[in-house]
Amino acid sequence: MLPTIPSDALLILSHRQPHVGDIVHVKKGAYNYAHRVVAIRGDQVITKGDNCDTEEVAPLEDVQGVVIFHVSFELFLVATTVIIASEAALAIAWGYRSLVALRREL
Repeated sequence: MLPTIPSDALLILSHRQPHVGDIVHVKKGAYNYAHRVVAIRGDQVITKGDNCDTEEVAPLEDVQGVVIFHVSFELFLVATTVIIASEAALAIAWGYRSLVALRREL
């Protein structure tokens, strides 16, 4: 789905029924892809990547979900690191304050 979605992106999916224009994640055996829905015919979904000339046809049962959010893997790692570091700093501050309060009681 380049350029819309980076190839290393983490996808958040909704399990709602796909509509024309949605980006869906499809799993056909060992083959996974995310494409935009161009048509739905009965129990089949016709998809096409934004950078592709050919269409893919898959049964609706192979659609894993509709993409509602995506983030690059690098940004995910940075955000996770910031959150973990913030939690660690808060834990250290809480531990220090608890230790100071305990010493005052003794």
